[in-house]
Amino acid sequence: QECGRGDREARPISLSALKVLRHFQRSGFEAVEGIHIRPQVQDELDHLMEGFLSYLLERGLRSPGFLRKVREKRTEHPPVF
Repeated sequence: QECGRGDREARPISLSALKVLRHFQRSGFEAVEGIHIRPQVQDELDHLMEGFLSYLLERGLRSPGFLRKVREKRTEHPPVF
């Protein structure tokens, strides 16, 4: 479907990213705290969430750059999604 057609703020989202967001929405913290997400999907989620929060706050965020640096330092785990 073409949800958001005509809305210049709408962003496309992959099926994998949508599945992760639905899992987060439906599950408790214990079920999602150890989840491993493919780097491509993680990047997409980061971008979508940064855009969403900037939209809600009506200003840019400074923390995403810091969070990216922290994530780069983490040890890699095999992705699940």
